[in-house]
Amino acid sequence: MTLKKAPGLMPAIDMNTGRAIIYINKLKGLEDEMTGLKMGSQVIGGGMAYHVTDRLLRDIDADQMPKVVDLQKGGTDIPDIIKKQLEPAKEYKYEGFIGHPLGSGYNPDAMTEKEYGSSQAFIGYCKEMDLTPIVVLELTPPGSTHFLRDGASEELAKVSYDLGVRTFVGPATRPERIKVYRKIIGEESRIISPGVGPQKTGDPLKDAESAVLSGADDIVIGRALINSENPVETGKRLYEVIYKAHRERKGL
Repeated sequence: MTLKKAPGLMPAIDMNTGRAIIYINKLKGLEDEMTGLKMGSQVIGGGMAYHVTDRLLRDIDADQMPKVVDLQKGGTDIPDIIKKQLEPAKEYKYEGFIGHPLGSGYNPDAMTEKEYGSSQAFIGYCKEMDLTPIVVLELTPPGSTHFLRDGASEELAKVSYDLGVRTFVGPATRPERIKVYRKIIGEESRIISPGVGPQKTGDPLKDAESAVLSGADDIVIGRALINSENPVETGKRLYEVIYKAHRERKGL
């Protein structure tokens, strides 16, 4: 099952499994506006949690929605550990895996095939397991790039693109950075953007519009939906804004 066509909403399921099932059930009626569900580490932190979540999603008829894994932040380790992180996602037929493969970086000077870095390992294992690799280029909080050298995220974008990645995560909190990444990865790639609402201006509609006009395709929605008295109504308003902005950016 592939992610639905952009633009769209990607609700962030960042809560324990019990609350997640109740919340996902409340999103019924938003199927046409959602491109997929972003399943966080609290929901699927281990093999058994994958199994429980899978069974409960079937019970509420939500197992047909495309889902991607976000282990906050998986994919940053030695290749063997990265492979172990990906295996349950393959087993339970998830569409993609969000990784932040910065740990050992990309190693173009490896002496053997087994000496590649975490970025190449993450992307390679995703392809091997028929998972869409989704590479985080930059986190949303202030200061998240403090310990990164200048140009590191841009290089990660270029290397990942050259290795075949076409889906990326860029911060809605810094729409000017989305513009930078869009120039590197081209218009055919997809950008998923978290950080609207509480992390930016407090207005998720304004933040979502800004991110999409700057180059985002899908907007990750967390608290704006979770805390809404009517998440379906809120989701539809958000979708209208990003749909219009997406068409404007594409010149349609």
